[in-house]
Amino acid sequence: MNLYGYSPKPQKAKLMRKQAFWASWSQFLPMQNSRRFQAYCVGLPRSGTHSLGYMFAAHYSSQHEPMDDDTIPHILRFLAGDYSEGQWKALLRWRDRQLGLEMEASHYLHHTVSVLAELYPEAKFIHTVREPFSWLASEINQNLKTRSATLKWRALERARYGRYDFEYEPEETALKTLDEIWPVSSYLSYWRDHNECVLKSVPADRLLVLRTQDIRESIDKIAEFLNISPETIDVSASRSGTNPSKDFDLYAHVSPDFVREKIDRHCGVLVQKLFG
Repeated sequence: MNLYGYSPKPQKAKLMRKQAFWASWSQFLPMQNSRRFQAYCVGLPRSGTHSLGYMFAAHYSSQHEPMDDDTIPHILRFLAGDYSEGQWKALLRWRDRQLGLEMEASHYLHHTVSVLAELYPEAKFIHTVREPFSWLASEINQNLKTRSATLKWRALERARYGRYDFEYEPEETALKTLDEIWPVSSYLSYWRDHNECVLKSVPADRLLVLRTQDIRESIDKIAEFLNISPETIDVSASRSGTNPSKDFDLYAHVSPDFVREKIDRHCGVLVQKLFG
């Protein structure tokens, strides 16, 4: 089993098969549901999903990227076409039964957001959006940090960015010298596709779109959307995942004008829609 360069060790592969088996029959068991609401934050990485997960943690069952050691390999298999529709739905139900969360903030769930919206018709979705110019620099720095992370995270990045057939242009030669950092057009195509996927997959009355810079000022809006008290959302935790350090100064190596031209080409229509 080779998933975007990630090959689970025999013990892990065996566990994944067991989980798929358990999921196939546990989906028929009655669900004990004591949740006050069910919501997912499925925004882009580096757009505020970490903050959303922590803002709810004081008063609700809320986590950021829970069970990632199990979830990411299964998502990689899903993206590789290894699961039937029924198998995948059963795995999502099994995972939800294990977690029982009221709020989950996981950017990689956008890959299956249409299935989640179907499986849980009462669930709400918060989509955090960040303008692509600053997002690109932040995401590339995060990718560089991932080099010391486990192989599954690197495989997930390959699934995100390696699917686009772009060559490095002369203006971005500095990126080519870095380990598995993709062309600017690949990043921006993913930015567009991730956002479009969520916007098209979730019914408008179950979707709240939040710009990253507006999260702290949107507590009342979030509370109204989820029908909860604003006092139960901890705004002081809204920057829990922020890391201001940057190991690589993108715009010292790649011309900002070059990036802006690529943003116009790949993301222009969506930028106008989301940011005006």
